[in-house]
Amino acid sequence: MSCLTDIRVHRERFDVYYKKFTKSCAYDSEDYEHLHLKWLHSLNVEANAEQILASVDLPPHLVRAAQLAALYHDVARFEQYAQFGTFKDAESADHGAWGSRLLKTEMLLEGEEKYVVSLVRAAVSMHNR
Repeated sequence: MSCLTDIRVHRERFDVYYKKFTKSCAYDSEDYEHLHLKWLHSLNVEANAEQILASVDLPPHLVRAAQLAALYHDVARFEQYAQFGTFKDAESADHGAWGSRLLKTEMLLEGEEKYVVSLVRAAVSMHNR
């Protein structure tokens, strides 16, 4: 049985990042609805990953990387929507590669081991390919 790690700090970071894009949206707007849906999706993916990880035996660093990759896999979707008004990569930019860069520039993985950071950034970069 794997030992799930506490990622509350990352959920808080994710929420703060998400709120940068929704703070100027009316709660009943289509923009807010689209962004909120992506936020909920990411939280659901992370919750599903935790259920799966609880049933397998993995080293702690892989558990940590999988949890964080699940949470942050669509982190670029917020900026993508803000800049282009779409979630379609073909009409904007590759959100996987963009997300990997954002994890670094926004310092969202600050405090994590280098190996975990590398795994998370690689997973985010390639999750949509």
